[in-house]
Amino acid sequence: MNEYILIAACGGFAYNVVPLLELWKTPKESRPDFGELLYWLPYIAWPFLAGFLLYLYESPELKLSKLLAFHIGVSAPLVIRTMIQVLPVTPDKIKLEDLNQ
Repeated sequence: MNEYILIAACGGFAYNVVPLLELWKTPKESRPDFGELLYWLPYIAWPFLAGFLLYLYESPELKLSKLLAFHIGVSAPLVIRTMIQVLPVTPDKIKLEDLNQ
């Protein structure tokens, strides 16, 4: 496996670790339920997606450095989240064919 893909995956993991490290500021009753599997899903998904995004970036013309690979990994969740938000999910107007509805 490419070393740079692993570095990008570490960047995707670091994206999740920073908010986790700042939980000490959150009151105990407002902290997330760490026993729930759904809470830990981003810790698996974001590193995988960050490594995949770097894989898509790779080309013979692109000169990668370790810092660039880490930066792509950290920014991958932001890029993917923004792409999902821009995609239209629901139509602006729904036209009904039958007026009796």
